[in-house]
Amino acid sequence: MRAVARLATMAVLLMANLHCDRPHVVKWVIPAGFSGRIHVAATPDGQPLPYEDGAYVIKVPVSGELRLREPLPTIRWHVPQAVWADGKPLAYEPKTGVGFFNLGIEQHSNAPGLHLYAFVGTLEQANDARAARGYPEPAVAAEK
Repeated sequence: MRAVARLATMAVLLMANLHCDRPHVVKWVIPAGFSGRIHVAATPDGQPLPYEDGAYVIKVPVSGELRLREPLPTIRWHVPQAVWADGKPLAYEPKTGVGFFNLGIEQHSNAPGLHLYAFVGTLEQANDARAARGYPEPAVAAEK
């Protein structure tokens, strides 16, 4: 009887562990040579966000502006990854000083949905972009 109770307990713990909220991957695909601010507007009429190879994929156009269907996966626990369009990682590179930086999320009174801002460039440029939006904290680069 004890063995059955242990087995049942292990099964419950395993099932609970499988349903824990784990971080998901959000992969940002940046056009070659892009530098500047990225603005993602989450709206009911936005494009659906593709889910490929275990990651939500945000393909940034050369304009840096895009509309995605709500809700954005970036408002939940997630692991951001940034890559150039050719697949090379875009993590903060100390030699060049260039990286991908999350600036913040806003809700505007004159526009529906959430608005996500990110930046590709140097840390100094990213902090200037943060300050221009009124964010007090310094920018933090995405990891590899």
